[in-house]
Amino acid sequence: MFDCDCLLPVDLRAKVISLAEGFNADTQPLQNLHVLNRIEQISSADAKTEWARWVLNKGLKAFEEDVAATMGEYCVGDSVTLADVFLVPQLYTARRFNVDLSPFPNALRIEAKLEQLPAFKAAHPDQQPDKPAQ
Repeated sequence: MFDCDCLLPVDLRAKVISLAEGFNADTQPLQNLHVLNRIEQISSADAKTEWARWVLNKGLKAFEEDVAATMGEYCVGDSVTLADVFLVPQLYTARRFNVDLSPFPNALRIEAKLEQLPAFKAAHPDQQPDKPAQ
């Protein structure tokens, strides 16, 4: 597994936190189920989907621009950091809402490397015992 020193390397801590918080504070809260269900209640299922796509595109665009300066094999250099941990669920959710991911080649390249790691394979949402049936 990964330890805290690896996930938040001292010399790059601010950059890692910045990338992770872009998703944690600005993207995920706006497209979580609580918000999406309320949008659907006051508008429509189409509005819910449109909102989710807009939020995800906005967050992934910001990430794509920011990560270009720091990425190596992963988001910040060649070691897995907290930023990588936050990237994977956003891409999963984007696929759930059929977001076109072609404008985000950096994110997709990083995700492909992460998907090869045992810890990321085990943590994938499709591998969880409580994943709802589709």
